[in-house]
Parts: sequence; structure tokens; C-alpha cells
Amino acid sequence: VDKKYQGQGFGSKLLRHFEKVVEQKGLKQMRLTVKSTNKNAILAYKRNGWIEDKFTADSLAMSKRI
Repeated sequence: VDKKYQGQGFGSKLLRHFEKVVEQKGLKQMRLTVKSTNKNAILAYKRNGWIEDKFTADSLAMSKRI
């Protein structure tokens, strides 16, 4: 989400939409990778129920069961 629109719930709405699509397709889990320095994104994913799976110097893998 563009910085000028962050904090307005657009990212959370997008995540919920993607989760709904995944659920409709019968999938049970989503995974993503985010730069380990992107603290705002990591916090946003955590607020939306994502958990940390694997942390490296450059990235953080996260997942969410649907």
C-alpha cells in the first residue's frame, strides 16, 4: 500500500480478500516473505493473524492457516 494511504485499513482489507479467495479454492494455508527490515509490514501481518515461520538476515517467512 502506498505510504500516503497506509494506516487506513487498505492492507488489511486486501489480506482479507486474498484469504477469502484462498479459502474458496480449498487451500488451508497462506505463506509470504517480507524483508526483515520492513517492521511496519511485519506488524501489519501480525495484527492480521500471521505468524513468523523462519527469520533470516534478509527476510522473514510468515504463514497463516485459513
